[in-house]
Amino acid sequence: MKERLFGMAIPLALGVIVFLSVRFTSPSEGRLLEILSSQVSVLRTPKVKVIYRELRTPQDIVPVRCDRVVPVTYTRVVSLEDLPPEERKRRFVELVLPSILIANYEVKFIRRNLTSVLLKLRRGFRLSREERDYVERILSRCREDSLESVLLKVNPVPPSIALAQAAVESGWGTSRF
Repeated sequence: MKERLFGMAIPLALGVIVFLSVRFTSPSEGRLLEILSSQVSVLRTPKVKVIYRELRTPQDIVPVRCDRVVPVTYTRVVSLEDLPPEERKRRFVELVLPSILIANYEVKFIRRNLTSVLLKLRRGFRLSREERDYVERILSRCREDSLESVLLKVNPVPPSIALAQAAVESGWGTSRF
């Protein structure tokens, strides 16, 4: 038994030594400056192929699975008032969750773009015209005058919080508004 434990301890110890000897590094200063001096190429948010669908009945809602959510936005919504409570809640989540995830996806890219632009400015690089226009659009849209203040606002919202707020405000999809 002791020999077996000793035999397992040696490979484990070697693995730990190798792991600890690896030096984790960030990109070199030169590489970082090279990256920053180039134009921020992610100014356009990669678009999700959103499916727009008119809703006639609650049964038309695309089901949400644990492993994937189809990016559907409904152009017309029906009341879920006549459904039994458990089905109403399930259909409500299936109705609202795709829109929340689509919005969060876009917000993450906007935040990443703004962070890249801010880092570039802090390193003393000039922005291209496209970058300046992008920043101006975002500042105007957020009604702010600095990137730092916009970055305080531009954050994805946890889907659970957005769903809870939507459920409260609409009575789980029973409100006419």
